[in-house]
Amino acid sequence: MSVLWIGEQRFAAGFLWQRGLVDGRAARRAARETRSSWTVNVADQTGFVDGAEAPAGTVPLAGALMALLRGRSRGEETWIAFVEEDGGDGAEKRVAVVRCSAGVLLADGDQVFPSRQEALEAVGPAGAEGALVMVTPGLRDAFPDAVQVDVERLRQAAAEVDVLSPVSAGGLSRKRVVWLAVFAVVGAAVVWGSANQVTIKTWLGMVEEEKERPRVTVGLDTRRFLAHCRDEIARRELGLAGFDRIGVFCHAQYRMDEDVGAPWSLRGRPVLEVRWQLRKPLPPRVYVGLAEARLEPWFWSGVNDEGQAVGFAPLPQVLVESEAVAGQSHPQFRAEIDRLLALRGFRIEYGGEAGPEVALETERPLAEAVALVSAIGGLEVVSVAFEAGRWRFEGRQRSTQGMFQDEFAILAAPLARAAPSAGEVKPERAVS
Repeated sequence: MSVLWIGEQRFAAGFLWQRGLVDGRAARRAARETRSSWTVNVADQTGFVDGAEAPAGTVPLAGALMALLRGRSRGEETWIAFVEEDGGDGAEKRVAVVRCSAGVLLADGDQVFPSRQEALEAVGPAGAEGALVMVTPGLRDAFPDAVQVDVERLRQAAAEVDVLSPVSAGGLSRKRVVWLAVFAVVGAAVVWGSANQVTIKTWLGMVEEEKERPRVTVGLDTRRFLAHCRDEIARRELGLAGFDRIGVFCHAQYRMDEDVGAPWSLRGRPVLEVRWQLRKPLPPRVYVGLAEARLEPWFWSGVNDEGQAVGFAPLPQVLVESEAVAGQSHPQFRAEIDRLLALRGFRIEYGGEAGPEVALETERPLAEAVALVSAIGGLEVVSVAFEAGRWRFEGRQRSTQGMFQDEFAILAAPLARAAPSAGEVKPERAVS
């Protein structure tokens, strides 16, 4: 981080921003992951920064800029600000660059560069695409059409922002830690003994040792999955006479939906799924038969008497044997996504425990969206969907999973054509 003199006032810059307010144990964990010792809350976001350059008593530059723009943009505008620190005319001045997308400070959108040239090169022409550009007076020559930041008004806006505070250390007393460790060891021994009775009896010669079933470690190849999804959608005729298309879905590892009735051979495989609904008031007795004939080339399809239809096509293999993947901290993961997509026409949602870790929505064409999402090395996309005119990519940090070797061999083998099963789609879940 850096502390900059701007308008003869000290401002802190170089934060890693997290969406939502983070405190308590979660704040301590985030501080450890980012090696930070100071924190601050700004507009329902929490920023973390290290203790370099003595930031005590300072306010975040990003917070002051948001307060300055609050009356103008109501916190919803997308902007990028280039703010130059005070200094002598002949001295090289550092430049802070702060980026905000739809009222949200980007995870890594708060940086400090040694000079204006390095700041401009780091952001690049596309970095300010679709954003309001703001600059301090000394940078007007580099951005003739930009909005000028009034330094005096910036100082006034800073009075509305909280100053940085140290991250609470928390933790347990040494005595309590020792007792917890003792209980943990004893408990682990009891649990291990209960769960491994067969192993213990084998050691004692009481039972014959069973042969171990080989296991493999596999990972999801996101680039391959997205390419197969894009290509399969492009080659398929997705129109169905008399029917509205409800949704298009690519699943990296399909989870069975018993209400749809698809064959169990699709379980755990990459598949394309498309759903339709007969338009009212067209008669199902006429159009159901037409839809069944039209969907006959699909691997498996179903049409029920309510006019709900679904078709499945398996995609080529996307699970591959893999070594363990080095994990990223959550701030690093979010920073990489924000850096590549936040100003590229994507709406980004970071979820909690119940939903996907991240969801990316865009109105870009599928081929463009796939090219941009595939460039995020630490992202593992598990599903792609097209509904209501938008593509939605759901994903998580890259990971691996273990499975038995024979199970992996089954998933990697091509599928034989499934038998037709018209009428098995149940109305209550077919187009949910």
